[in-house]
Amino acid sequence: IGILLIGQYDIQQFYIQTVSMCLGMLLFCFIIWFIGDLKRVAKSRRFIGLIAILIFIINLVIAKDINGAKNWIHIGALSIQPSEFVKIAFIFVGASSLDRLQTTRNLSSFIGFAALCIGALFLMKDFGTACVFFVAFLVIAFMRSGSIRTVILACSAAAIGAFMILQFKPYIADRFAIWG
Repeated sequence: IGILLIGQYDIQQFYIQTVSMCLGMLLFCFIIWFIGDLKRVAKSRRFIGLIAILIFIINLVIAKDINGAKNWIHIGALSIQPSEFVKIAFIFVGASSLDRLQTTRNLSSFIGFAALCIGALFLMKDFGTACVFFVAFLVIAFMRSGSIRTVILACSAAAIGAFMILQFKPYIADRFAIWG
């Protein structure tokens, strides 16, 4: 209904939205097929992680600052928010490492990947998405370790990070106040 309403006023936007919706459905079908084989996902974990970091680097280089955040890439009439694709990659990488998180090396690599993602979101000033990534990290870490101590440690680190953000970027508190 929304696409039809857009089509009443702007036929170009109607075509853009329709093509975007179809591409989204194709991506959805591909993801469903891809996760059907967990061994394939586990084997692709590092590649998916590297692609996610590459997407963030591209975003940091070519995105334009809009309303204080640098999280949209405009290609012609299309605009893309790359962090949405990285959310999917983050879940893939985290979920495929669940069976290996007991070792310190694998936990450290996942923590490093999470830190790179959240650090890139910090540079992009996309703190809402960073919160989503952090909650996903907490769930994945807790599901594997079962340790509330891990969650408390991560939340303590996040509280220190939030305090630092509010100290050096006080306008963020205003954005959350407006949202509230």
